[in-house]
Parts: sequence; C-alpha cells; structure tokens
Amino acid sequence: MSNLILKSEEREQIEAMLSTSPIAIQRRARLLLLYDEGFPTQAASHQAGYSSSRARYWKRQFSIRGMEIFQKRTQENHAEESRDNIKEFTVPSSPSQPGILPDDLMCEAGRKILHFHYLEMLKHEAGTIAGEDIEELHDMRVATRRLRAAFSIFGGFFAAKTIRPFLQGLKTTGRMLGEVRDLDVSMEKVRTFLNHLPAEQQTGLDPLLDNWNSTLEQSRMGLLSHLNSQEYLDFKSNFSVFLQTPGMGLIKTKRGAPMQTTTRFLAPTLIYTRLASVMAFDSILTTASYAQLHALRIEFKKFRYTLEFFREVLGVESQVIINEIKKLQDHLGELNDANVACQTITRFLKKWDKSQIVFPLQERLSPEPVVNYLAYRYAERYQLMITFSEKWQQFTNTELRQSLAKAIGSL
Repeated sequence: MSNLILKSEEREQIEAMLSTSPIAIQRRARLLLLYDEGFPTQAASHQAGYSSSRARYWKRQFSIRGMEIFQKRTQENHAEESRDNIKEFTVPSSPSQPGILPDDLMCEAGRKILHFHYLEMLKHEAGTIAGEDIEELHDMRVATRRLRAAFSIFGGFFAAKTIRPFLQGLKTTGRMLGEVRDLDVSMEKVRTFLNHLPAEQQTGLDPLLDNWNSTLEQSRMGLLSHLNSQEYLDFKSNFSVFLQTPGMGLIKTKRGAPMQTTTRFLAPTLIYTRLASVMAFDSILTTASYAQLHALRIEFKKFRYTLEFFREVLGVESQVIINEIKKLQDHLGELNDANVACQTITRFLKKWDKSQIVFPLQERLSPEPVVNYLAYRYAERYQLMITFSEKWQQFTNTELRQSLAKAIGSL
C-alpha cells in the first residue's frame, strides 16, 4: 500500500486531537500523523502503541472511511481494539536497576528511571488483582508513588501535553490503591491489638471492623474495575511506548541552543534542593503541628526518592543516608497513621452513637471497647511525637552531611 498522504485540513484536525481527545483517539491520530511523515508500519505502530496488524487496519480504514474513523466507536469496534491491546501488551522482565549513567541527558536518565519503576508497578499488578497477599498491593502503590516522584524531578524535560495523561493515569491508580491499602493497614492494626486481649473481649471492636470492611470492599471493587478498564489499558499501552522511545516527548530547544544538561551536573543541585526543603523544618519542630510533621514526612520521602533515583551514579555513602532517611520517614509515617486513626475512630464513634438510638435501651451496645482502642491509638501517637526529636538530632549531625558530600563528589 502506498504511503498515507493527509490533506492540510485533515492534518490540522488530527493534530488538534492529540491534546483534546480521549486516549484511544489520540493514539489513532498519532498513528496517522506518523504515516503521513513517512514512517514505515513497524516504526509507526511502535510509537503509537499498536501492533503492526492493528496499525495497518487503521491505515486501511482511513483510506476507506476518512475522518469517520475518529467518530464514536461501536461496541464491536471497542471490543476488537480491546482484544488487540491485550494481546500486544505483555509485562517485560524487570532489570535489577535503571541503568543511568553520569553523562546521560536528564531527559533520558528520567526515562530510564520511569521505565524501571513502571515495570515494578506492572510486576505487582496480577497479585494486586488476585488480592491474596496485601503486600502485592503495597508494592504496586509504592511503585506508582515513585513514578509520580520521578515525574516531579524529570517532568520538566518533557512537553507538558505529552506527560499530562501519564500523570493523570498514575494519580488515579495511586489514589485507588491508597484507599485499599490504608484500610488494610488500619484493620491489620486492629487485629494486632485484639490479639493481646482476652478471648472474651476480642469481639468488642466488631462494629468498627464491620464498618471498615464494608468500605474496604467498595474500594476494592472500584480498584478492580479500574485495573480492568479500557482507560487503564490505554494508559499502560501509551506509557509503554513513551518509556521505550528515546527522544519522544522532549521539549524542543531553540536553534543554536545547547542540549539539556546531564545527570553529572544537575543531580547535585536536585539533591541539595531536596535536603534544603527538609532542613527548613528545623526552625518549627519544637512547636510543630501534626500537619506540619506530615508535611516533613513528605519532604523526607522526596529527598529519599531523589537519592534512590541517582544511587547508581553516587558514591556508596548514599546508601547510609537513604537508610537514615527511611528511619525518620517510617517514624513519621507511623505517627501520621496514628493521628489519622484517632480522627477516623472519633468520627465513627459519633455516627455509631447516633445509630444506637433506633435500638431498644437494653439492646444498645457499649462503646467502651472502641473508646479503649481510641485511647490506645492516642497513646501511640503521643509516644511517637515525643520521641521524634531525638531521631531528628541524629539526622542533622555533621557526619551525615559530610557523607552526602562524598556521595555526590563521586559524580
């Protein structure tokens, strides 16, 4: 078949679809534009995220139907495309590390890091759907968080309209994973608490567990629906193409302007910027609120992820610092979990107390077991709060900063 040639008005309409249309239409538009630029089927299909046979199908359909192929799909076409996408989408084996080099352009170093954590996300997808091991869901959620953190560092080296759909896809997926994971953790903490009570007292928190379990089931059904949706499949297919196509989505430089800088020269600035964001909290820690301590936890997470992203090109000292950050991050994470639990249980007690009014006096349940558990979480929150200062002092010592300088000096 001869090369596809678009009329000028057709090309203008199709180019407009790249930023305003649903993902499936964007892919179709991208394919035809690549054909119009003279790309052979193998290259055009790869960049657009189709199998070769599917690419030829849409090329042929455009020759027959023209711009009608961008109109709303029938159920038959939708099902056919879904099957093609599923057959072409496989999970590659995950490398042991991203493989970045000091002289990689920042955009391509970012692409390698994004690809590495994307494969980590996919690796735990099947286990998340099966739901037999909650750690599978946890690991998938961590991977989505790292992907979003990587975009916060490397996103500026790509065109915003290119990466916007990927960020949205990760945000949606991460939110749904988070809802399920947070409830899993909350219920697991309740069960741990109950295991230390006499057997006759272990049913006292059933109303709380029943309430959380009902919410968990709803959240899990929403997650499964999302992971099996065409929208999510399109996201994965398009993201895979972006991650495996060097040069795709880059911001074009002006004629005569230098190329983007390399990892060797920009990583130190990014790392020290993250450290500065953490150390800014030093002046408020003595009177910090729970919200401020949670914000510090987020900055620690960003700092840790940045070091982990560049760990391959840093000195061995970086691992020591990562380990120290993890200790504080975990401590603040437990503190935030306890604080959220106190708020959640308090709200539950208020609603539950009102719901008891419909029962006869003698049949109303005592809130004492739930109140006792609330007191337990308050005590836990207090203990984590007053012990944080000591860990902070260990982190801010001179030796740790010297180790960081040595690690960066390896670049």
